[in-house]
Amino acid sequence: MTLLRILEAVTEEASIIQKETRIFTKQILPSLIMLYRGNKDGDARFLCLKILFDSMVVFLNEVFDASTAGYETMKDLKTLTDICFLPLYPIMIEDEDPMPMYAQKILIMLIEFKYVKISDILDLKTVSQCFEFLLGDLSGVNVNNVKLCLALASAPEMDTKILHQLRVVGKIGNLLEFVNAKGMEDFLLPTLGLCKAFIFHGVGSKKALAYSNDPALLINGAMDMNIMDQQLYIRDITDLSCNVGVFLELIGYPDQDVADLASECTVLLLKIAPKEAIMGLLTNLLRICHIVESWHEGTPSLLVLRVLYSLAYSCRQYLSQALILSVPLGDIMRIEATVSNLKSSSSSSVANAANSLLLELQSKGEKKTEQVRALLHRNRTTAETRKHPLKCHRTPVWTNELPSGGVRRSSWRGLLVFLGVLVARKGGGQQEVFIGWERRLGSSSLVGCAEAWGEQQEALHQLGFCGWPLKGGRGDWELASREGKVEEKKGRRRRRAPSSWAFICYFKEKRTKRKREEG
Repeated sequence: MTLLRILEAVTEEASIIQKETRIFTKQILPSLIMLYRGNKDGDARFLCLKILFDSMVVFLNEVFDASTAGYETMKDLKTLTDICFLPLYPIMIEDEDPMPMYAQKILIMLIEFKYVKISDILDLKTVSQCFEFLLGDLSGVNVNNVKLCLALASAPEMDTKILHQLRVVGKIGNLLEFVNAKGMEDFLLPTLGLCKAFIFHGVGSKKALAYSNDPALLINGAMDMNIMDQQLYIRDITDLSCNVGVFLELIGYPDQDVADLASECTVLLLKIAPKEAIMGLLTNLLRICHIVESWHEGTPSLLVLRVLYSLAYSCRQYLSQALILSVPLGDIMRIEATVSNLKSSSSSSVANAANSLLLELQSKGEKKTEQVRALLHRNRTTAETRKHPLKCHRTPVWTNELPSGGVRRSSWRGLLVFLGVLVARKGGGQQEVFIGWERRLGSSSLVGCAEAWGEQQEALHQLGFCGWPLKGGRGDWELASREGKVEEKKGRRRRRAPSSWAFICYFKEKRTKRKREEG
């Protein structure tokens, strides 16, 4: 131990190591590794690794010339790495703390300076050990763990099948969320780089670079089915789509490198896990709006282009894939107003992206109506249900377009969400929306239905519409603009409403009266 402590003090003087290079590389360092292998004293093993690390830092940071001495030193370091260090690395990584940290630091340096090739350590056991920290408590993670995993995942030699067998994509997303929430700035770049490396293995490097550098391909190019084929190797890559909100938050990060990586991951997730990523984007419109608002003329436009085209692609897929999602109208209006300002941008690429996004946003309200109608048509029940309409679980029906008829119980909740966020654009040919409410209620759900009815009524008011029950107590509602224009539908057969409708109206009157008294 005394000799080891003397050596530790010597290695603190870099000039001594540089002066006696051959002694260290040929005698001292190999002896330290041999001493580590056969020593049961934890303190002695720790000192061996620490001295090895301090010496390697000096050697690797020194620029060797092409002279004979420099060449011999590099050759000695390569021999030391291959014969002494790498065979012991699996043992070092499982030793007591903090020895695994020093072993990882040494390995990262050796990879960085080309003394170790990724192919030298590409067996499943070694790679699994490197990613093992993700399975434990993230509060004890160190940045070297992440950097080592990044070096492995981003290496061209890395086999995608090995990454698939690890099943750690969800844990990487948790790590990103953790370091962002804790403000661990030195972790952001390597963690985002690790996310990008896994996504690249799913998309393919060439295609990923194409989408990253030209995000307009999102809406101008068709979905490449080869992407889905490659995704089979990392089937849990879609887990990263749960962290779209974190990626969007980091796009607004002051560090340009962090923002660039986050925007790149967002674009690529739309290609590799479109449905999940789209849901994440459309539920974070306020963050997107903030990103677009913070962009200034003269600054690099690639980041804002990725955001604009990502949102345009999301809107298009939202309609074509019949996704059911509640999107606040206020958020849509704000993003429209913000993007409209970019139409006159001096950057032609930004102006084109803004125009593409506006077209998708403006078609959203028109196509949403068609989407609801199609869903209702698909889910209409059998003739037996239509024969006894009051026995089925009824949902809102477009009474001016569709014949009355029940729909499946499973569709009720989704369509209720659609109704609550219905976008009816003034001047867009949808000034009035006619909806027939027909539903048989059980006594146990009267209060719940009345509450839901009240929430829907408030949502429709916020959208610029007022609702009035027609005379006769029918379960039909006509929604018109706030000017009070109500268009009577003539020629319709009057139908007696279910008895529960009277209770709903009564509940609404009591609720209104109570609010007035409280006000």
